[in-house]
Amino acid sequence: MKVFKFNSISIYFILAASITACGGGSSNSSSNPASLTSDTTSAITCVNGIPKNLKTQGTGIFDEEWFSLEEGDDSEATPVVFYSNKLINGIFYQNTTNLIKGSAVNNDSDYLDDYVLTPNTFTTAFQYKQTSSGFPLGYVISQSDNTLQLNRFNDTCNIHSDQQINQRFKKIDISGKSVSDLFKYYEFPQTIQTERYISSGVVYNLESINKDILKKLLNDQTKFPQGSTLSYVDQQISTAPELFFSKSDQTDFRNLEEFKKATVLPKGYQWKDDTFSNLKVTYLVNSLTGKRTTLTNAYAGVQLDGKIYQAYLIAEGDLVQDQKQLPNESMDMSETYFNKAAVQTMADALNRVL
Repeated sequence: MKVFKFNSISIYFILAASITACGGGSSNSSSNPASLTSDTTSAITCVNGIPKNLKTQGTGIFDEEWFSLEEGDDSEATPVVFYSNKLINGIFYQNTTNLIKGSAVNNDSDYLDDYVLTPNTFTTAFQYKQTSSGFPLGYVISQSDNTLQLNRFNDTCNIHSDQQINQRFKKIDISGKSVSDLFKYYEFPQTIQTERYISSGVVYNLESINKDILKKLLNDQTKFPQGSTLSYVDQQISTAPELFFSKSDQTDFRNLEEFKKATVLPKGYQWKDDTFSNLKVTYLVNSLTGKRTTLTNAYAGVQLDGKIYQAYLIAEGDLVQDQKQLPNESMDMSETYFNKAAVQTMADALNRVL
């Protein structure tokens, strides 16, 4: 069963999720910019998935470069990695960096599926590759101080509300805070309730290398300089369900009925047959509510050119909220973004313990 790893910008694009922390200097505006469609952007010139005359509406959070601290994957020699995230000419670019010793610079920073299917669109990403600016994860339609409207990368630069997400960031001033402060959530026992700043995936990867790493970070009293800011996604809204799959996800099933019969369903779900962009699809819905649900396994099926593909579904709604296990639980983020003033202090602290 194909497993989908959530990530706010990078995997949900993504580009991803993901997240409730506390601290000074936060902003919680819930305003979302209006979606653009292909009808309103007909003048865009597209070359291999790169729009040549796309202009982002507004100024805001990604007017500056941010560095996301994330888990290292199988292609990384280090347990964690810093990615550089830039907005250039309307395109969201990402690259690995050498801020963490041993990182593979210019490694493929994210894997995009070959096909993305929504109720009204069907796009491909075969042209996705590194450029001189980095890996083009998608198109930034608009931004503000704490919001970003994203359209995923595709070969034809198709901009449609079905393939857009509205992200809200919480920004926290960490000037004068210590490295230790950012890891207090994981201290045991906790003398006072502490919110999460760093993802549990990052902490788990660090401890898998050396169980004493967390203790060393909790003892690190190095202060972040003035102007240091971190941020993370605390809301990520998609207006339409999306199915993701690649050529490698082709199965031997002759039809969707065979696919369904061979798939063991998780408790509380049932099949729903549907049509997305004139293609037959099937996916799981909650047995009680009939609502689509984002699951980390690829339970969906797609019939394309007479072949059956296994796919994973991202349901419409707030992806960040969907990941909560309990109503009052502090939600885990997929990555934490550091601005230029803060990133070197965090990188130095990690390099000291790796």
